[in-house]
Amino acid sequence: MKPLAGFPVHAVWLAAVRRAQRRLHAGLAVDVPVLVLTAEKGLRVRDFVPAAHEADVVLDPEHMAKWATRIGGHVTCIRVPGGMHDLVLSGETARKRVFAEMDRWMRCYQQ
Repeated sequence: MKPLAGFPVHAVWLAAVRRAQRRLHAGLAVDVPVLVLTAEKGLRVRDFVPAAHEADVVLDPEHMAKWATRIGGHVTCIRVPGGMHDLVLSGETARKRVFAEMDRWMRCYQQ
C-alpha cells in the first residue's frame, strides 16, 4: 500500500521527529512495563538489496536499543535475528521469534 519510492519528507514532520527524540533522550518516565522489539541489525542502502530482507533499512537498531531504557524504568528490549523493519513481515524464522517473544512478554505481565 505504500509507494515504492517512499513518502516525501516535510520539514514539519522532521521537526516533530526531532522534538520527540529530544523528549525520549531526556527520559519519558513511562510507569508500566514496555516491550521494544527491533531487528538485530540495520542496513543503510540507496537501492534494494537482498540483505534488506533481514535488516532494518528504516531505523537504526543500535539507536533503538541504546535509547530504549529512557522510555521508563521497566523496559525489555529484544533484538530479533533476521528481522526487517516491519518485524511481523520478516521471514518465517524471525516472524516466529517475534510472536514467541510477544507471547512470553505478555504472559509475564498479565494481571
